[in-house]
Amino acid sequence: MLVATHLLHAGDAVLFRPDEELMSCCENVYEEWCSNSNLFSDAANARKWAGERGLQGRVLTLAEASKLGAKDWADVV
Repeated sequence: MLVATHLLHAGDAVLFRPDEELMSCCENVYEEWCSNSNLFSDAANARKWAGERGLQGRVLTLAEASKLGAKDWADVV
């Protein structure tokens, strides 16, 4: 069996975060918004995936995503 490997550099990984507008129209935020907030190996793959699904949103570096998550969840944790 041939196994292909691809080395991922942590600096390439990104988060696709859907626009807030999607959250405001969800009946179930967990199933409809959270499931569309995903990690990808790079920005090109994130944009391709979102485009195939007609999703609007932002592609964030892991550092940007971490800062935004800390801000958004500060009242909870």
